[in-house]
Amino acid sequence: MNRDQYGRALAVVSIPKLLIFEQDISIKLLERGLAVMYRGREACYGGNKTEYAAAENNAKRAKRGIWSQKNIETPGEFKKTARSQSNH
Repeated sequence: MNRDQYGRALAVVSIPKLLIFEQDISIKLLERGLAVMYRGREACYGGNKTEYAAAENNAKRAKRGIWSQKNIETPGEFKKTARSQSNH
């Protein structure tokens, strides 16, 4: 099992779909605009990086979920701002 820099488990969560297929929960959340793709160095994509990016971009274009808000600040942007403010 992979872990991030804080020791947290990194995993891909999927649920059964029909009898032989599985659905990646992260893709579903990204498609609905309920999540943001993590692009840090410890990121775990389970071979789905292209699909994750496409799902997030589609949600942005369609202004679904969090992307329907005007001035969204992603977790990555928040961390970057917080780091720069703490260095002053």
